[in-house]
Amino acid sequence: MSVPQEILDDLGSRFLIHLPPEEKKDPTRLCFQVELAYWFYLDYYAGEGSLLPSLSMSQFTFELFSHIPGMAKFAKRTDEIIATWKQFKFAVPTFGCIMIDDAYEKVLLVQGYWSKSTWGFPKGKINEGEEPHHCAMREVQEETGFDCSHLLKKNVYLDRRVGDHDQRLYIVPGVSRETIFLPRTKKEIRSIRWFNVCDLPAFKKDPTPAERLGMNSNHFS
Repeated sequence: MSVPQEILDDLGSRFLIHLPPEEKKDPTRLCFQVELAYWFYLDYYAGEGSLLPSLSMSQFTFELFSHIPGMAKFAKRTDEIIATWKQFKFAVPTFGCIMIDDAYEKVLLVQGYWSKSTWGFPKGKINEGEEPHHCAMREVQEETGFDCSHLLKKNVYLDRRVGDHDQRLYIVPGVSRETIFLPRTKKEIRSIRWFNVCDLPAFKKDPTPAERLGMNSNHFS
């Protein structure tokens, strides 16, 4: 079962048609927009109770490329393009926040929507031309619904390297535990929860979370 033409028209006009001509020539860069279209499709068209197909990113990209004039030439190379995009995407730095309660006892973690997703700090990829601290604030607001701009100090952060991937986390203290958190995007964040700092793993294979939370250290990223 394929995606109806009118839906592909809508997604194309929302995310791809308006792009400058030079961006439309680079299928790897296009995949960032295709990803946004893919999440929109899953959120608003193929949600619970829908009869529309729940496609993989590769299947969705093939359908969207095939449908849009000027991009159909990329369709037969979808798997190759997606593989190149994933390598490129992994190399893009990630920025987020370590949100700490006003008693300095707990930190806020989010869990990805899909099964077996780990718990981690709200974070995400930086957009082209975006300031790092703006990226961190945007990702926190998208994933938790919380505007941390009044608490974040752009010179207070931790940098770390995960494999070949650079990550920066801004320290954001003073977040009230009474705050109501609500993700702004669907099917990205499953759960949001405060954790006691002393219950979290301090190193790989740390037994502490298993003893105190009933979770292995690999449940956290």
